[in-house]
Amino acid sequence: MLKEFMKKLELNQTEAAKKLGVSQSQISDWLAGKREIPGPVKKLIERLSYEHYKNKVRGGIDMEQAIERLKKQNEESLNTYYEDGKKEGFRWAAEDAHIDELRYAVNYDGVGDFDMLGFMQEYFPTRNDILGEYFSAVMESDEILEKDGSVWEEWERGWIDGVNDFWAEIEDKI
Repeated sequence: MLKEFMKKLELNQTEAAKKLGVSQSQISDWLAGKREIPGPVKKLIERLSYEHYKNKVRGGIDMEQAIERLKKQNEESLNTYYEDGKKEGFRWAAEDAHIDELRYAVNYDGVGDFDMLGFMQEYFPTRNDILGEYFSAVMESDEILEKDGSVWEEWERGWIDGVNDFWAEIEDKI
């Protein structure tokens, strides 16, 4: 076990002792079969061998760094979709919405309806009687909006805020 570990990781006895947190004489004794490798050291060898294998398979890619990079990009992407939704909501309210649609949209919360027992029904914005056709066109214009529910939710949240911002500016003037 130890010999295979050292060979896989290309370690000499000094390096193996350092990696395992033991003395070089212990490594020598274990390799010579003078003493049995203790259970905790065996577990450490297994763990380090597995980590080495994972790194080799991953091509040395630092997974923590990759996760942090993608997490940051996800936050930025969702924020961009929120902002795009907000701009589009304001634009739609100002340029395209009929007054009845606008009144409806101001009270729209993006959440599905509840059934008679109080359970939320499955929600499909494209099936909404008033806004469904519009939402279908929006989704068709952006494959990510159409396929990723969390992205849609951010865009829709922004859209609702944009519609409400427009309404707040004009409500008392019409």
